[in-house]
Amino acid sequence: GRLEKFLGKPIEVKRQRDYYFTNDDEIFNPEHLIRVREENGKLKDLVHKGTRVRRNDGKIVRPTETYIKSGEFGVKYKKIAEVVSAFRRAGFKLAAEISKIRKTYKRGEIKINLDRVEGLGAYIELRTNDKLSKSPQIDRFKREFGLIGKKSASPYANDYFADLLPKE
Repeated sequence: GRLEKFLGKPIEVKRQRDYYFTNDDEIFNPEHLIRVREENGKLKDLVHKGTRVRRNDGKIVRPTETYIKSGEFGVKYKKIAEVVSAFRRAGFKLAAEISKIRKTYKRGEIKINLDRVEGLGAYIELRTNDKLSKSPQIDRFKREFGLIGKKSASPYANDYFADLLPKE
C-alpha cells in the first residue's frame, strides 16, 4: 500500500514458485529442506536450506547452499514436473509448493523485495551490497516506514512449516 506508492514503479516483477522437498525416509524434517525455484515459468535454482541459526545481530537465518545456480539446469530438465518426478523416484517427498509475486525496488543503496506470498501474505526483504544485514541505511529505512519489529522475508518456509518446527 503506502510503501508501494512511495517506492513508485518496481525495477523488476517476477512470479516465483518454490518447491520444497524432504527425504528423511519420508519422515518430515523441516530443518533440512531442498528448494527448487521456478521463476517466470523457467527452472531457476536448487538449494539446500539447513538448520536455523541465530546470527550475531539476532536475526534467524537458514544457511543456504546452492547446488544448481540460475541457468545451470542443463538439457535434461526443462520443466518442473520432470524435476518433481525425479525427486519422487529418488525417495524425496514434495512437502510444499509456495507461489509468490516478487516486486523489486531500488532506493539509494537499498534493494527492496516486496513479496506477496500465496496463503501467507506480504513480506519485505531489504538488502544493501547484496547482503541481508543490519546496515545503517536499512535501519533508517525501517524507521522511516515503521517497519521496526515487523517480520522479515527470510525464510517463508519457517512460517509455512511453523507448526512442524521446534520452538525457538
